[in-house]
Amino acid sequence: MNHLKKFVLFLTLTAVGTLAAAIKLPAFFSDHAVLARHKEVPVFGTADPGETVTVTLGDQKVKVAADEKGYFKAVLDLSDAPVTPQNLKVNDLVIKDVLVGGVFLASGQSNMNLRLRSCDSLDQEKKRPGVPQIRFFIVNTAPASRPTKAIRGKWVKLSPGVISTFSGVAYHFARKIYEETAQPVGIIQSSVGGTPVESWMSQDAIHRFPNVARVGREREEAYNQYPEKFKKFVAAQTAWEKKHLRSDTAKAVYPRNAQWEPLKNYAIDGNGVVWLRNNFTISDREAEKGFVMFFRYTHAPFSIWVDGRKIGDTGSNGWLNKEYRHFVKGGKLQPGRHEVALRYHIARNNTRFRTPIIFGNCDISKNWQIFREQEFSKLSRQIMATAPKSPGVRIRAAARWAVLYNGMIHPFVPTRLTGVIWYQGESNTSRAWEYGKIFPAMITDWREKFADPELPFYFVMLAPYLNKTADANSTEEYALLRNAQLKALKLPHTAMAVISDAGEAKDIHPLDKKTPGERLAAAALKNIYGKDIPCSSPMATHAKLNKGAVTVFFDHTYGSLNARELPATHHLCKAKKQTAPLIRMSPDAQLEGFTLKDKDGKWHWADQAEITGANQVTVSASACPDPVMIRYNFQNNPTCNLFNQAGFPAAPFELILQ
Repeated sequence: MNHLKKFVLFLTLTAVGTLAAAIKLPAFFSDHAVLARHKEVPVFGTADPGETVTVTLGDQKVKVAADEKGYFKAVLDLSDAPVTPQNLKVNDLVIKDVLVGGVFLASGQSNMNLRLRSCDSLDQEKKRPGVPQIRFFIVNTAPASRPTKAIRGKWVKLSPGVISTFSGVAYHFARKIYEETAQPVGIIQSSVGGTPVESWMSQDAIHRFPNVARVGREREEAYNQYPEKFKKFVAAQTAWEKKHLRSDTAKAVYPRNAQWEPLKNYAIDGNGVVWLRNNFTISDREAEKGFVMFFRYTHAPFSIWVDGRKIGDTGSNGWLNKEYRHFVKGGKLQPGRHEVALRYHIARNNTRFRTPIIFGNCDISKNWQIFREQEFSKLSRQIMATAPKSPGVRIRAAARWAVLYNGMIHPFVPTRLTGVIWYQGESNTSRAWEYGKIFPAMITDWREKFADPELPFYFVMLAPYLNKTADANSTEEYALLRNAQLKALKLPHTAMAVISDAGEAKDIHPLDKKTPGERLAAAALKNIYGKDIPCSSPMATHAKLNKGAVTVFFDHTYGSLNARELPATHHLCKAKKQTAPLIRMSPDAQLEGFTLKDKDGKWHWADQAEITGANQVTVSASACPDPVMIRYNFQNNPTCNLFNQAGFPAAPFELILQ
């Protein structure tokens, strides 16, 4: 009888376990999740085909049946849900500590992806208390050739110990929202550096643009064919080296007693097997946690040695790596000073040594030493002409069309979002004319995919970057891309954060991420949360020409326009504390950044640019008495000082004069 009871108990537990195991939810629905405050919030996943699924949150309880493929979706009304934590139950599954508030998708490329640990606000923010009502779901980079439902990531509560891993822009956005509303905020952080907008578009959106689709197919074909091409190149290169007696046949042994010499001009003349060495220091934390060694492309395979021991090797892949990273695990090295040595096999003629960077408390940009283990004779031009041609670097997996939409956006469909914040465009600067069409198409497509035609979409205008110019006639890519970004504002429920006051000439990733984050938050607080606050930059509406002078009219002035005092210097690179004198292009004018175009198509800096009313500016140039067009803020790195009463800088514009 006891055996029978045990057998029945076993069957019961097995049945319950099978029932629970049959329910599968996306990782988004996991402990500490934030769901949107909305009257229609889907909870979805898979179960056994036909199974009844009961979803419960607070006083909401919905029953649905899984379809023939096992997919189910229950829709909850969370418009009046409390702000306190609750448990979400899906049959026998229990998701703990779930909040209801604002759920924002934070996406784009490196400036959205830049972690708070790299921002100039980190030290100040680490001193602030944690906010468990702010939570981040950080999506792992996952390009996919086809739309997938798989999501890799987890929810993390905001605390001083983890904020350094959060997107700097999204962190400041979320913090500002919470401070002003006391409502929970969930951020889906789904961004990847160095990616074009096409990677984030679905194939449905891409196919609306035949030329874009054609380029995408060519890139995909090149990506797929690359491994075989590279394999053939390596075989040909190996044979060529052997034929000309340039193979690396020696057993690599660290040359402890070698005669090292200073490396001059970071150029390695001749060829052969060459060693370079330097010293670096790691902190207690790096010794415990580990750190990354980052090496730039040198066109030659190399191995990495630390304290006389080999720890990494690019092998033949040294030909294709634009950059090589080697992660040194925590505990592998003691804190303090160490020696790094690099052993290069240079089969062709001279190469230039691009200084590596070791992420840590060290500076290895100088004081390198060189030792030549083996030297080959210098090759003639005729022999060099017979060397196999490298196929170059493979297209990044994440830079193919649609793959990031497939793997990092589509898995969240049909999640209810409160809004989207976006920072991207640097990778599309060479095709600004196209961006003005495909970026709005992406926004529209995302709204269709998430079944929310009014989904708020707020984006950051590209920051000032590259050298300032005195040439009023330069056609600069970043200015054209910003102008293309403006076209997205024609779509309803969009907003733009202008950050012409928050860039760095030599850093495409400006360290100030509080400014864009809080300006995005202002748009959300006004348009989503109903706060009566300023949220927009001055936008030029129209212009009038009168006897050579142009008067431009603006909206969103919030009372008046202001001319900020210009500083004596501007930022080159905050991380290196580099600045340069600010040279004014319109030194006698109240405002900088205005140019006028004459009938011959030539642009001229304004002699005079003055605020002449609460919402107007008057501009003139003695060299252009009959202007036909006016521009503002239209350089890669513009000097601009026109703001509204609320402290937002004026947006760039280009107006034809009648």
